[in-house]
Order: sequence, then C-alpha cells, then structure tokens
Amino acid sequence: MYRGRGSLTGGAHTITASYEGDSNFAASTAAALSQVVGTATTTTTVTSSGSPSVVGAAVTYTATVADGSSGFTPTGTVSFSDGVTQLCTGVVLSGRVGARRRSAPSRAAP
Repeated sequence: MYRGRGSLTGGAHTITASYEGDSNFAASTAAALSQVVGTATTTTTVTSSGSPSVVGAAVTYTATVADGSSGFTPTGTVSFSDGVTQLCTGVVLSGRVGARRRSAPSRAAP
C-alpha cells in the first residue's frame, strides 16, 4: 500500500502498480487506473495601504490567497488591475501573500 498526500497535481493521472516477483512468484503489472485530482478552492482578498489616497501617492496593494480546505498553502502569482487595465502581473505569492507598491498616475485637472 502507498498512501501519498499532495504528490499529484490537479488533472488526470494514470496510475499503475508492478510486482517485481521473487524466487517463488512471477512478476506482474496491474491494469492502469485513471486517477482524477480536482483542484482546491481558493479565496482571494485585496487590501490597500491607503484609501483614499492623493494623485501621485505611492500605495501598496496586498492580495491574500487562502485555501478552501485542502490544508496546503497556495503558490503561484497574482495580478492587480483597475477594472480592465492591468496594474501589474506575475506578483509571486510568498506565504499566501503577494504585494505590489504603486504610485498613482498624475491626472490633469478638468
């Protein structure tokens, strides 16, 4: 028996088992088993170091990614956007948190 936790990534996997045999028994291999691993759910929240802020002020946006119930820490990257405008992409999570400091662009007065 093999009991592995977290060794397979999300998606479909083909699992086989092979007996190597010994001096009394011949080797054999089991038919392949299809193992589907679902991905764990996450919840992402974002906070700001200063809201409201003034034009041109530096603001740090922090995203926190929490796992649903898997017991694992999410890894990967997060992106920050203002509606459809990307502010930054590929911010690497560090212990479930990704942060980016950004200066608000100056805008001409109406």
